[in-house]
Amino acid sequence: MTAGPAATARSSAVDAEAAARLRALGYTSGTPAPRTRPYTDADDPKRLLALNEPFNVALDAFSDGRRDEALAAFRALLAKRPDFVSARTGAATVLLSQGRAAEAVGLLEAAPAAQTRSPDLLAKLGAARRDAGDVAAAAHAFEQARAAGNHNPELLNDLGVLYARLGRADEARAMFKALLTIDPNAGGTWYNLGLLDISQHQNAVAAEAFRHAVEADSSYADAWQALGAAVIVQNRAEAIAAWRRAEALQPRDFDLLFNLGTVLADSGRPADALPYLERFAREAPRDRYRPDVARVEALIAKLRR
Repeated sequence: MTAGPAATARSSAVDAEAAARLRALGYTSGTPAPRTRPYTDADDPKRLLALNEPFNVALDAFSDGRRDEALAAFRALLAKRPDFVSARTGAATVLLSQGRAAEAVGLLEAAPAAQTRSPDLLAKLGAARRDAGDVAAAAHAFEQARAAGNHNPELLNDLGVLYARLGRADEARAMFKALLTIDPNAGGTWYNLGLLDISQHQNAVAAEAFRHAVEADSSYADAWQALGAAVIVQNRAEAIAAWRRAEALQPRDFDLLFNLGTVLADSGRPADALPYLERFAREAPRDRYRPDVARVEALIAKLRR
C-alpha cells in the first residue's frame, strides 16, 4: 500500500517537497504543546526571532540537497533550544531522507517532556517508527498525533496503511473511507482500499475500487495493474486491457510483461503475445528472472511453430 511521505532514502524532488513543508512551520507553528513551565528570558520574542535565520539556512541546505549541512544546522539550533519542535522534526526529516530511521526515532524520543504532546512531533515520530520497522509503535504515535490535534489527511492514510499491515482491516477501512469523504477522487486512497479488499479475498469489490482509482487518475499504472489482477479470473478481456494500459505506463515492469505475454499466449493470441514475451526474454535481468526467461524462450519457440 502507498504510504504517506518519508520512506527510507528519497529523491531530491521529494526532499524539496519536504523542505517546503518544513518552511511553512514557524517556531510557534502547529498546535502548541501545553506549557508546563513559566516563561523565561529565553522565551523573549526577540530571542526567538533570532532563530529564524539559522532555521531558514538549515531549510535551504536541505532543499538544495546538502543534507549533512542541514542536519548540522538543525542540531545546532537544538543545542540552543531543545524545545524548538520544528528544528527537531526538521532534523528527523533529514535523517529519514538518509535512511537513518532509528536515529530519527531516538532524536524525537529525546524531546523535552513538554514537547511529548506536540502533534507535529508525534506525527514525525510515527513516520520514523514506521520507517524503522516498528509498525505497532508507529500506529500508536499517529493515533496520539490525531488525539493531540493533528488533522492532516495524510495521517488518515498513514494509519490506514499501518492498520492494514497489522491485520486491523476494519480500522484500516474506516481510515480510507474517512479520506474518501474528504476527497472522493483520491486515486491513491481508492488503490489502498482495493489492496485491502484483495487481501480479504474480495476481488470483485477490489476491482471496483481500482476502477475508481484509474478514473481519478488514468496514469496510475499500479492501479491498472492491480485491476487486471483483480479481474483476471472473471474477466480476462478486461484484465488484458488493464494490463496493456499499465504496460504502456511502465514498459520496464518485467513481472507485468511476463503476465501479459503469458495470458495472451494462453488466450490463443500468439501475435499479440510475442512482442511482450520477446521483450521479456531480451531485457529481463537474468540474475532475477533466469528461470522465467527460460520458460518464456520455450514458449516463444512454441508460438513460432
